Amino acid sequence: MVYIAAPFFNPEQIGWVETVKELLTKLDLEYYSPKDVNLFENGKGFDPQLIFDDNVKTIDSCDLVIAITNDKDQGTHFEIGYAYSQGIPVVGMWISPETDAKFNLMLSQSCTATFTSFEQLETYLKGDEIDTNWKGLIE
Repeated sequence: MVYIAAPFFNPEQIGWVETVKELLTKLDLEYYSPKDVNLFENGKGFDPQLIFDDNVKTIDSCDLVIAITNDKDQGTHFEIGYAYSQGIPVVGMWISPETDAKFNLMLSQSCTATFTSFEQLETYLKGDEIDTNWKGLIE
């Protein structure tokens, strides 16, 4: 199963998550997106501990994390670090960075692969040959 770590707080971010979901569906890969999970059905309303526990438990049971790093979402950064600490491969997605933009050092080293387009991600997920190393600047 693939865990999708990403911000989903505005239409652009939601679009990125939906694109990853469509790609995974196309490749017949099972996925989990926290964006789609309604943990309010427990009758308690908003329960941060329940959300945290569910996300951590799901990362523990996944085979791969795809993490969209745009917009520097702290939750996504936690999910990357947690997956890395558990030995779970992480694919970092920095979608269309500016040509002179710098990628965070800790994220670049935590990710098994880093891509800047969904086409690169698809190539990787199909198992085709692709360079997985970050080629841009590091901060």
